[in-house]
Amino acid sequence: MSVAPGPSVGADQIWLWVVDLDQWESKGLDPATLSSRDRSQAERLRDPRLGNRLLARRSVTRTILGETLGTDVADLVISRSCPNCGSNEHGRPSVAGSPIVFSVSSSGAVAAVAVSGSPVGVDIEIERSDVGPQFAALTGDEQRRIAALPAERRGSGFFRLWTAKEAVIKAGGGNLGRDPATVDVSGILSADQAVAGDGDRQWHVRQLTVDRRPVGPVVLALADAVGNPVVRRAFDV
Repeated sequence: MSVAPGPSVGADQIWLWVVDLDQWESKGLDPATLSSRDRSQAERLRDPRLGNRLLARRSVTRTILGETLGTDVADLVISRSCPNCGSNEHGRPSVAGSPIVFSVSSSGAVAAVAVSGSPVGVDIEIERSDVGPQFAALTGDEQRRIAALPAERRGSGFFRLWTAKEAVIKAGGGNLGRDPATVDVSGILSADQAVAGDGDRQWHVRQLTVDRRPVGPVVLALADAVGNPVVRRAFDV
């Protein structure tokens, strides 16, 4: 599969792909899209299915970046940098020498890749009925709003908050190991778009629809600084 051609992504738009990793892996992974480090990390996972999905996620991300930039995948140099501590082990990933910004998330067999010319963050989760609200991860306002929901809606409400928080943190280039209760996305419980507070910065966050899958509802959140329009992208099979 390859990325469908289109105009170059700009700072005033966000390109978004939602990918079935199992389908991508079943089509056969191009060795050029994987590194020895990718394979080593996959081999360390006890569940081969998880290893295959890790490889598929790395492969699809590099395929998207290579074709978006018109660059051979083998020539891509992807690095990370934390704006807070300078570590290259976490923080927003980037492509050396490129003006684009990208964010990647996966849950089970589903992954999302967002590409833009300005900071962007994406998070995707398969909603689980056995996961209830984790109140320690919520701000006081978020806790009150979740508690006010009917009991049967609190789990879904928490997933909306959680994905929005991770999208905002990623957009800011932060470490997902930080305390999520420092980010307030309470407005996303009453609307599909909201302005989220992260310290002295504000981000536009939105919930986007994803086709329902057999494993359960999929929750997807996207965040950027100004609320740029989202262009859904697909693959040529």
